[in-house]
Amino acid sequence: CLVSSCCSFVLQFQHFAMSTLQDRPPVGGYGTIAYKRNLPNRGPSGIALFVGGIAVFGLGMYQVNRGRKQRRRIEQERINNRIALKPFLEAESDRQYIVETAKELEAEAIIMRDNKGWTVGERVFNSDRFVPKWTPWSLSK
Repeated sequence: CLVSSCCSFVLQFQHFAMSTLQDRPPVGGYGTIAYKRNLPNRGPSGIALFVGGIAVFGLGMYQVNRGRKQRRRIEQERINNRIALKPFLEAESDRQYIVETAKELEAEAIIMRDNKGWTVGERVFNSDRFVPKWTPWSLSK
């Protein structure tokens, strides 16, 4: 029957469990296990790297600001030179304008010499305001 077979299995298991000894550690126990890593220190510590990074950044920013100041001085010098030279440049431009206008008036007198009603150098605008003619060098201002 089913109950008797189950009981006999349990009895056999108990007998097996009692007769078999469990594996035990040796007397005095096992030796210690070396589980810690024994690596030498390599390189600087984290705080040293942080301080070094801050120092490099500070030096770089110092160099950047020094370069900015130098560029600002050079730009100011360029502006001051332009201001100092402006009267001479305007005088040169005026002289060039007068020379070109004189050449144009001579050419106009030669071209229009056969027209009796033509006045050389007459204004084309109905205004007394000075309007300079377009010239290629007037674009460079």
